[in-house]
Amino acid sequence: MEVSLADQVDQNNVPVTTTQKFNSNETVYACVKVDYQIIGNTLKAQWKSSTGELLSETKNDMTVDYYSPSYIAFTFQWTTGFIPEDNYKVEIYLNDNLYGSFDFEVTSEVAEAAVTFDKDNKYSSTDFGFAITIPDNWTYEESKTAEEVGLSIAPPSQNIPVGLQFSATNSLGDYSSYEEFADDASAIAAEQQGWTFVDKIKNDAVLENGTPCEEHTYSYTDNDNNNWVMGYCFAENKGKIYYLFVVTEKSNIDIATAVYIGMLNSLTFN
Repeated sequence: MEVSLADQVDQNNVPVTTTQKFNSNETVYACVKVDYQIIGNTLKAQWKSSTGELLSETKNDMTVDYYSPSYIAFTFQWTTGFIPEDNYKVEIYLNDNLYGSFDFEVTSEVAEAAVTFDKDNKYSSTDFGFAITIPDNWTYEESKTAEEVGLSIAPPSQNIPVGLQFSATNSLGDYSSYEEFADDASAIAAEQQGWTFVDKIKNDAVLENGTPCEEHTYSYTDNDNNNWVMGYCFAENKGKIYYLFVVTEKSNIDIATAVYIGMLNSLTFN
């Protein structure tokens, strides 16, 4: 067997980029290359802290025969989305016998991941009567018609899988309710990604500017059993409709929530 640590794997669990240093918001993959391992064998990964504390354990009971080189991947993530900065190791066992121990380091992603609104990165529209602030170091692209203006908002790093779209519009077209619009739009986006629906939540709230709003949140899983969240917030003012859409892998929910709440708190109407 061979073991490689990677921050990305392909559809066959082959490591794309091998490394021993990871950012705190990344997934750590331990890719075990097996050759001529048959049904009945068991692989196990134990993820441990620098002090030897067992943090996570995953087993893989082989249900197929491997007569040619193949990869089996074990993953390590933190329940809050950010692995604390520290040194770690993963121990790989074959049939409960230690095959090898592999060290890796997790460094802080704070410089890229911290969400702040200190630079007054504001977007305003006289035609649609609003102003909203974009997080520091995040970027946006504008699209505009006579009926709608939209902002596609992107994080400062590709390592942060969070996407946002803010729109101001005169109408939501043929939809009779915000819930119907959100249900349909999220289902189309999930189908395009091949995600499986898990749950949805509806919530009535009030923006910081005093405007009532309606929130819809959807949970999904992808083909690798990663968890994803989509959220919408709708508000009205003077006959216009404003909504913020966010999508994120659940491991980055803290970043997504900070951007989502910060932008909504900055929204003003004129």
